[in-house]
Amino acid sequence: LVGQHQLERGVPASALAPLTEAAALAPDDADVRHLLALAWLRHGNRQAREREFDKALTSYEEALRIEPGNVEARTNRVRVLAHVRRLDESGNAAKPRSE
Repeated sequence: LVGQHQLERGVPASALAPLTEAAALAPDDADVRHLLALAWLRHGNRQAREREFDKALTSYEEALRIEPGNVEARTNRVRVLAHVRRLDESGNAAKPRSE
């Protein structure tokens, strides 16, 4: 797959279109769906490093739409939310509950 090759080269943004197309052609292929979620996750990581937090959140949410059990995407999403002080959206995960 072209998308897998782009992902392995460290270019997740270039992997998104071919992997999205592959997932549309084979919606039940778990491997393709995993690669697509991984591309969104890595794209979000790059966006977060570049301080494009809103875009990173969108990428993590897309990864979670494709692969709801993706712990890394969920964790990174919470970290970005906490970083931009949107603790209410992150379920207040960064601070303890007061009684």
